[in-house]
Amino acid sequence: MELSIEQIRTDGGTQSREALHEETYMEYADAMLAGDNFPPVTVFFDGASYWLADGFHRFFGAQHAGLDTIHAEVKQGTQADAQLFSYGANGSHGLRRTNADKRRAVTGALKHATSCKWSDNQIAKHCGVHHSTVGEVRRSLAESASEKPTARTYTTKHGTEAVMKTENIGKTKPAPAPAPAPSAPPAAPEENYDPEDDALREAQHTISEVAAENEELRTRLAVGVMEGSDEEKREAAQLIADLRQQVKTLEAENEALRSSRDHYQREASELRKQIKMNEKELKKARAAA
Repeated sequence: MELSIEQIRTDGGTQSREALHEETYMEYADAMLAGDNFPPVTVFFDGASYWLADGFHRFFGAQHAGLDTIHAEVKQGTQADAQLFSYGANGSHGLRRTNADKRRAVTGALKHATSCKWSDNQIAKHCGVHHSTVGEVRRSLAESASEKPTARTYTTKHGTEAVMKTENIGKTKPAPAPAPAPSAPPAAPEENYDPEDDALREAQHTISEVAAENEELRTRLAVGVMEGSDEEKREAAQLIADLRQQVKTLEAENEALRSSRDHYQREASELRKQIKMNEKELKKARAAA
């Protein structure tokens, strides 16, 4: 059936890919404007909302093309049903999934109220992956859940409460891994591997190390001029490190928001161009009539 674009909801956690591929849905938009037909998207209707479960690139392609409706296969079900269905989508059609896409789908299935009770083989079959992948993700989730608390609250000598991270207490910096022997064969390239990424990662790693060393020196300087016991100075140093980490997290979130804003601004600009083109075509058609 033809379903209005505005009726379909994409905000229900039913998108199982790690990220959408902008170039792909832009290509779909051009093809749709050229008159190409696409398979219907899959939505779940709970009586009030249509939850998109499969066909996100097609959906955003249609939206970018300025279409009002899209061909859809409507299934009766809840938002949770749409989420479960999405973990098995794109296994054999659409844009090829990356390893990150597969792990995201498996993670979602392991946390879903229904599929969390399934065996590794059942989840693997549903998500279209090898059962060993499910086992690896399950162990990773179990290890994360069993980690000890990484922070504790304490009262300073001034009577105020502060939070101190504890995950590094008693730990020593790991020794660097030994360099591989010259005769060792190179590892097989991963999926979507780009050799130029190695140089970029190395440069970023060097920059990060220098920045971290600079931050450590600044912390030592700040703590060194403080008055108080050694324990209070250690707590203050940890508190400073905690606050700086929070700042880095906020900066990363702001960068993500800016990226999202730029993306939607580009989309809006493209839509305005499309509207102008349609208006010109309409004027020509009226003049020729």
